[in-house]
Amino acid sequence: MTREFTKWRDSVVASLAAREDVVGVAGLGSTAATERADEFSDLDLFIIVAPGAHNRYRNELDWLPQSDDVVLHLVEWHGGGKVLFRDGRFIEWGVGTPQEVSTWLAGEGEVLFDRSGEAATALANAQANPFPVNEATEEAALATFLFAINQGMGRLRRGEVVSGGEIIRSEAVAALLRAARAQLSQADASPASRVLDPIDVRRRVESAFPLLADGIATAVAQAPEPAAIALLALATEHFGDRLPMSAVAAITARYDF
Repeated sequence: MTREFTKWRDSVVASLAAREDVVGVAGLGSTAATERADEFSDLDLFIIVAPGAHNRYRNELDWLPQSDDVVLHLVEWHGGGKVLFRDGRFIEWGVGTPQEVSTWLAGEGEVLFDRSGEAATALANAQANPFPVNEATEEAALATFLFAINQGMGRLRRGEVVSGGEIIRSEAVAALLRAARAQLSQADASPASRVLDPIDVRRRVESAFPLLADGIATAVAQAPEPAAIALLALATEHFGDRLPMSAVAAITARYDF
């Protein structure tokens, strides 16, 4: 599968490289680390262009090999693009000049085409930009987790099941994982920390925190209120007295857990 994925990736890059207004192309995630690619991997690209060329790579698809097989195309609010092919393959990309790409956020990546060296500089700058929400201390992340549990439960109790469930299953989970990430950072960057995505705190947590990830998956498979109770118990088990227990007591008393 890695060979097929690499062949597909390289055909897209070659098509872009043939266009004079493309300055460079960078692959992100498994698009760069193809040893991780499998049948479910998407292509994730930065398309680095000359000034004024943006819309040719957002609204037009003639740069894509097999563009006739595209069944869905979206230009997102921030200017990035997505396409879905008839066979289920998926490409996601951002389009910007070297100066614009330098201000973006990027994790694992590799320059796949560079006309003049500007793409390498732009990607390196993007990788150096911090993602502040993932820089939280363990203490701040755990506080955010408890606030999310409390707010989500409040919404549930007033009948806002969709909103409350989203806060519990998404915001509380993300905060819990940021606290776990902060633990790794404080422990001299263990090998587990290297598999984590620096931007999306939920990616590859099964490799870094297998027990915690399993507990989270079990918790959020339940209805929102049991999920909140299970997440609170999981946090207490995992973080012990580093979790502000007076706040835990206030939440459990308020909602009669």
